[in-house]
Amino acid sequence: MKLSDYRVYHGLALGLALALSAAAASANVAGGWVVKITNTAGDFRTTVTLGAHPDASDAYDALYDAPVFSSLTLPPLAARFPHPEWGRSDSDYLYDIRALSDKQQWSFNTESEQYLDRDIQLSWDVAALPGDYALSLTDAATGESIDMGKESSYTYYNSGPRAFTVAAVKRAQTSDAASPAASAPGAGPVSNNDAANNLASSGGGGGPLDLFTLCALLLAWPLAFARRLR
Repeated sequence: MKLSDYRVYHGLALGLALALSAAAASANVAGGWVVKITNTAGDFRTTVTLGAHPDASDAYDALYDAPVFSSLTLPPLAARFPHPEWGRSDSDYLYDIRALSDKQQWSFNTESEQYLDRDIQLSWDVAALPGDYALSLTDAATGESIDMGKESSYTYYNSGPRAFTVAAVKRAQTSDAASPAASAPGAGPVSNNDAANNLASSGGGGGPLDLFTLCALLLAWPLAFARRLR
């Protein structure tokens, strides 16, 4: 089998794993939540998923955080959470599920050479988000901050790699619920994004990425084996 065949097989395996993990993540379980952020240009789109769960941590969690897999080529429209500080071979992630707390913050990057010098839209739906949380999105390039509960999309001009920040603040813990960005943890801009769903629990049976992890481990081995042959 050629190396190119292994890459094709690996890509198909990853697609299947992501589809299964997305189905698992849509299950309704009390105590956790997720929001999907969709980056769209023309007919192409890519999605990253952020959220919080009582069983997750702010560091890497095998059951909740899904890597992009650095072995794959960059898609025409990329979005990912950068986590080189986690010290793993794959430093970019499609899922970033944090510990459940009153304040949380996520950063993600977008990049597209194919859709350069044109408008790209970020979209989300926070209807399933717990009512006591407020989300905001901040574009690091412009400093513009958006209340994700009031807006369902944000359009930016793609002139190169872009950085965004999403902040979640529990309203009961803020002095100004209308301005979640003002109470966001850390320095710098805060952010917003896509379709909110309840997060499948890891209690007793694993989290929403159980199926992802299983498929990735069982089906991604051909590429790793092919590398040994080079």
